[in-house]
Amino acid sequence: MIDDLTEAKATNRVDCTPSFVGHQVPREKGKVFARDYKGDGPYFGLMHGFPDNLHIYDELIPYLVAGGRRVVTFDFPGFGAFDKPSGATNSFKQQVGDMEAVVDRQSRS
Repeated sequence: MIDDLTEAKATNRVDCTPSFVGHQVPREKGKVFARDYKGDGPYFGLMHGFPDNLHIYDELIPYLVAGGRRVVTFDFPGFGAFDKPSGATNSFKQQVGDMEAVVDRQSRS
């Protein structure tokens, strides 16, 4: 039984690391780092929780991209690719603004 389960997992795995274009989206305080994985149709925008970063989606993204979907994921300032700027605070309003900045940037590309 275990061999069947192991074989099923092996055959359902997408073994690839999709390429992406990285963007720095400037904000009032700091930058948001976004990754844009090419694909068609409306994109999936993946936002991490706290204290995570965009890498929480590293195992999901290959499946979405293999299905032909565009994927955009990003790090809030102070998480992942960028340090938190001095004096910056994390608030709901700031996070909504960061997300809107990423969506605006991706909509233009």
